Amino acid sequence: MVNDQTNEQQRLAALHAYQILDTAIEEDYEELTELAAAICGTPIALISFVDKARQWFKSHKGLDVTETERSHSFCAHALLNPTDLMQVEDAQLDPRFKDNPLVTGEPHIAFYAGMPLVDDEGFALGTLCVIDRQPGKLDERQKTALKTLAKQVVNKLVLRKRLKDLEASNKHNLHLHGKSESSEKNLRLIIEQSPTAIIVFRGEDLLIEAVNPAMLTLLNQQSDIEGKILLEAIPELKGQPAYDLLNHIYQTGETIHRQEIAVMLNRSGKLERGYFNFTYAPLIENGQVTGIIDMAVEVTDQVNARLAIEESEHQMKQMVMNAAMGMCIIRGQDLVIEIANEPMLKIWTRTSEQVLGKRLTDVFPEVVGQPYPEMLRKVLNTGEPLAIPELTADIAETDGRINKIYIDFTYKPLRNSEGMPEAIIATVTDITDTVKARKLLEQSEISLKEANMELGSVNEEYMALNEELLTTNEQLLLAEESLMDLNERMNMAISAANLGTWSINLESDEMVITERTKELFGFRASDITTLDRVLQQVAETHREEVVTAINATINTGIPYNIEYPVVGFHDQQIRWLKAMGKRYTSVGGKAANHFSGTIMDITERKASDQLKQDFIGIVSHEMRSPLTALKGYVQILASRSKQSEDRFTADIASKAAGQVDRMTTLISGFLDVARADEGKIFLNKTNFDISNIFQIAEEESLATNHTHKFSFDVAESMFVKADRDKLEQVLINLINNAIKYSPNGSTIYISCTRREGWAHVQVTDEGMGIPPRDQAHIFERFYRVLARETENISGFGIGLYLCKEIIDGHSGRIGVESVPGQGSTFWFDVAID
Repeated sequence: MVNDQTNEQQRLAALHAYQILDTAIEEDYEELTELAAAICGTPIALISFVDKARQWFKSHKGLDVTETERSHSFCAHALLNPTDLMQVEDAQLDPRFKDNPLVTGEPHIAFYAGMPLVDDEGFALGTLCVIDRQPGKLDERQKTALKTLAKQVVNKLVLRKRLKDLEASNKHNLHLHGKSESSEKNLRLIIEQSPTAIIVFRGEDLLIEAVNPAMLTLLNQQSDIEGKILLEAIPELKGQPAYDLLNHIYQTGETIHRQEIAVMLNRSGKLERGYFNFTYAPLIENGQVTGIIDMAVEVTDQVNARLAIEESEHQMKQMVMNAAMGMCIIRGQDLVIEIANEPMLKIWTRTSEQVLGKRLTDVFPEVVGQPYPEMLRKVLNTGEPLAIPELTADIAETDGRINKIYIDFTYKPLRNSEGMPEAIIATVTDITDTVKARKLLEQSEISLKEANMELGSVNEEYMALNEELLTTNEQLLLAEESLMDLNERMNMAISAANLGTWSINLESDEMVITERTKELFGFRASDITTLDRVLQQVAETHREEVVTAINATINTGIPYNIEYPVVGFHDQQIRWLKAMGKRYTSVGGKAANHFSGTIMDITERKASDQLKQDFIGIVSHEMRSPLTALKGYVQILASRSKQSEDRFTADIASKAAGQVDRMTTLISGFLDVARADEGKIFLNKTNFDISNIFQIAEEESLATNHTHKFSFDVAESMFVKADRDKLEQVLINLINNAIKYSPNGSTIYISCTRREGWAHVQVTDEGMGIPPRDQAHIFERFYRVLARETENISGFGIGLYLCKEIIDGHSGRIGVESVPGQGSTFWFDVAID
């Protein structure tokens, strides 16, 4: 379709070039139509040219009109096959023309024969055609004659065009000749007086014919270069792009404009690099390039200033983009986001395309009314930096959900050359995981205290166990206090942007590091440090890995991102560090190639991770044995109370047994969490019918729960290769969660169906539902939905985490669908064997 349109546009351009449309009657063309009508025996003969929307008749023998619409044209059809004569013997029988207004009305065309008029370039301009009101047919003699006459029309058309072109050319030459003499006299005067640097060359050897004072100053030359060949006067130009372009002008006759082109010139006895904007224009005589005029402006100072600014901006951008924490630059009172690195984009849950060049309040409309925009503007207005630790922020996800995060941040002004703040560099660290972990530990403490209070009502025999639980709680409090202390110190360090930086010159191997970097490696500020001395402080267990990573970055350019322990040079203190950096190449020749980056102390984060593991170890090992003994005591108490028919004691024993089972389940969960973290959850996979575990789950649910109704729907037998006990654990956990979070008397729906090669299991309740903001995190370790409805529902947030670990271990899928206030559906898939 595109080619057809292009061809038609070219055909129309060729037609218009002949300037034949709407011209007066010419006898030569009238004679040709007379002859065509006589030879073919028709009353009508036309020379028709097909324009964009019409067909126009240069000669119209037997027809009064001079044009018709193209849509009614027979000739337009003839142009589709420009080498063939088109003949329509009876238009009333031809489906193309039987409804044509020129057939059904005047001139009542019945017979048509037309030969396309094709010029030397192959464009079909129109036709020579004959028309009759009666059906007919040309014989071979008449066809040959019509083709010959068509060629005569084309020949006359081409001759007519050449005559007009020749006439116009003669007029133009006469005009140019009159102007050329005065122009040459004025040219030298214009060149001499022009404030623009101008030089004129003649001949392919580039003889300097004229040069004005401005150009002599620019080239640092004397007037005696006039009359010399360019390379004899200024030999250093040989081989430079600006000189090679002059030869190109002679070959093509083009006018060339160039901006900020570097040229090496001999100035004051030494070669210097200058930058120039110039125009090369050919001097043409009799159609030949005889010379070149060169007009130039030196822009060296402007280019050097711009390159210096670009280098400074580049280094600032690279520092931000390679920082380990979230950093961005926000410019102006409109708070336009200019730069944002990957950690910042991760905190924002946005891509660079979604934020760069946009106002902060447009990207995050939810911050309107929050304190952050005014804080930023205050830094711009006052020039004073701002730092606040552990602040909450509501960030809208791309799906519209609002996600609350905890951050430490600092805002520092960036000043222009006049010392005025014009932008802000913001440093933000997401500490959401740390804060949530602390809150989970607080919730764990509350839950353990509640369990202790319930166990305290049993019997004095269990006081010893309670003492052990209290001791464990004290240890947890100490661990929590230690974690809070570490967290507080970490926040203070981050809020002060306590980072170290380094830079290694890849050409000289010189290493430059900041005092903070020296401090992290245990050096004093006055110590002289080299790369080898710094690497000696890296722990031997990680030193080879660090050296390999550094060499990989220097040799291949891959980003440098690594964590490792170091031993302080003077204080022998062990620290964990996180380093990020990359290899930089020089820009504009202003800086050497270097390997640079940032480094931060992550010792506190490592300690926090260890505290979590210690907590799990305490719960799993210190409480399991006492609980086993306690369960035995409760069973003995229950047996004796039953024999003595002591209902009060039996009731107490029953409650105590329930609490022991609850604590046992909790500890088992912690053990599974520990195994999951270590990748040690063992799966004993066998082939079995998955419907069997539904029968077990149904029996257990009906036997142990009398507050809810259950609907089990298992469509058919489906064999899977899996761990029967672990899948049963997942199903029972989902059913128990549905009971826990739905009202008494409601129905729990449990089903298993075959779905595209998977056994698809669903547990649906009629409970409170899960808010969208929590659904994405519901399977995370220790995550709990915090709401007024769940305040009195106990739990540590490990059940669903273990369900996901088990299903993942089976290469399956697990998820949740929920509408708040309408209930939830938890589901998982395992492959059918």
